[in-house]
Amino acid sequence: MTRPVTTPPGNSNADALERWVARLPASWQPDPHAWAREQGWPRTPAWVVRPPGTEGLREILKVGTEVAAAGPAGSPGRLAVAGSGSRLAWWPLPPGVGVLDTSALGGEPELDPGNLTLSLPAFTSWPQVASVLEGSGLAYPIQGAGDGSGTVGGHLAGRTSNALHLRYGPARDWLLGAEWITGGGQPSRVGAPVVKNVAGYDLAKLLVGSHGSLGVLLRVILRLRPAPPAEARAVVTGGDAAALAPMAHRLAARPGGPVGIEVLERLGEGPGPAHERAWREVAHALNAFGLPGGSGPLMLLYYQGFEGELAAERENLERLGWEHGLQVSWEERPGASQPTGAWRLLRAAGPASGLCLARLGVPARRAGELWQAVREAWGSRSEPGGSGFGLLLVEPASGVVRALGAPPHEGGWRRVRETAEGLGGYAVWEAAPLGRYESSAVPWEAWDEAVRRVFDPAGLLWAPRA
Repeated sequence: MTRPVTTPPGNSNADALERWVARLPASWQPDPHAWAREQGWPRTPAWVVRPPGTEGLREILKVGTEVAAAGPAGSPGRLAVAGSGSRLAWWPLPPGVGVLDTSALGGEPELDPGNLTLSLPAFTSWPQVASVLEGSGLAYPIQGAGDGSGTVGGHLAGRTSNALHLRYGPARDWLLGAEWITGGGQPSRVGAPVVKNVAGYDLAKLLVGSHGSLGVLLRVILRLRPAPPAEARAVVTGGDAAALAPMAHRLAARPGGPVGIEVLERLGEGPGPAHERAWREVAHALNAFGLPGGSGPLMLLYYQGFEGELAAERENLERLGWEHGLQVSWEERPGASQPTGAWRLLRAAGPASGLCLARLGVPARRAGELWQAVREAWGSRSEPGGSGFGLLLVEPASGVVRALGAPPHEGGWRRVRETAEGLGGYAVWEAAPLGRYESSAVPWEAWDEAVRRVFDPAGLLWAPRA
């Protein structure tokens, strides 16, 4: 069973939208073309609103809800919430949809080392988080983008995490509380800056993965952990999917084994002329990893622990590599366990490239089968539906495959999606032309829509739905 990637109806109520925008101060409305250039967006939104404070933000949402409720169902222009805009830039905004820029909202971070918590504005960037935590001996282990892009709010709203979620779990497990304004303009606050917080309903976790469709995050409380005393990264080469997938499962099941595992594989020699520039940038990033085209996949293993523990893990890994005929290199230094490279590769082409980014998942034991299916769809022009160009980021121990590349033919995507669903999984788009492909249906879709109607009754807020 599938559902189409949805696009909101066009804005047939242009007069209502015009009245809505006219009620906002001119100083809150940056030029959309200049704003798009500043953010590096390939497309210009219909309009941009940048409120200077939370009261202005609440007023925008209240007025927008009134306009949306007064017009025909589904017709008013909607608001797409943006922090740094790094994630939203991948998606083409439908006509009539404007951007609510939260970058001018204020606030200061508050670190509580005793309770292992950090309270901070949702629009705080990752370099700012690193600056706050510097010297504290504490860390937030699963930041969404290891390349430093994006914001904390975008990480939570987009449900992103790095490969370390293998050991530390998803983003929702690290969120203790949140303050936000709903789509209807109502301020809300739940949670407290203590790890053992059991007061009230845990509504904050509903915001994780909402993509800004339930409201605008203002402030969040994150759980922290002690920073690791020693870190290492291992690179394994010389094998294929059939060899690396079982090895990854064996390592993931080992007590004290790697905290994160991911595999990079470059497919084909390059795309057509339309994506040539994007391919050059991806190829440059791949070459920095020593992964030229056609050389086979590269497995990255991340370790944290005491020096003696890492020495034992290195010895075990080198023994496994020798048994399987693989090459193993080991690097031990502060910061080595942060999986920054893979995210740089996924973002290397950028939203202007016209490339697609898909996310597929199956039970971990079936990861090798999914991996092979995606390779065939993306990596071979001779294969029906193949594109001849792709970059795969595989997390074999958790059964997740991300595929970046030229858009596959619909037949190729359909085969991949049906394979994932047949293996008990899913196939969805993280960035793709809206309306072109179908994503897997999700069992919680009806519940998702019901929650949206509570938090955003007029359907004011827009978010990519794939």
